[in-house]
Amino acid sequence: PDGLQGMGEGKKCAFLGKERTFYPGFAALAAKTGAVVFFTNLTVHDDGHIDVEFEECPRIKSDSQEEVIADLLYKYVSFLENLWRMDITKVTGRHLTSFLSL
Repeated sequence: PDGLQGMGEGKKCAFLGKERTFYPGFAALAAKTGAVVFFTNLTVHDDGHIDVEFEECPRIKSDSQEEVIADLLYKYVSFLENLWRMDITKVTGRHLTSFLSL
């Protein structure tokens, strides 16, 4: 996903009790091409070892690209909220600063 910046119009979404703008570029690309979307979760260990987990995002069946984009974005926001709630160390300083300024 496009994180704190992206191409085009961002969409304001409820996020951890605040309203944050998310950019749905990844969802638009997936809707147009049929690409599969995976969300990632990284864990960096003290010894420098990095675990990378991939979670495939299920797709809704719809002929409407707008519906697919909205659904993928909603699922990403939900994934990110859960990740932040489970382990605050997954939040980078830049993202935390941005969130606190909302």
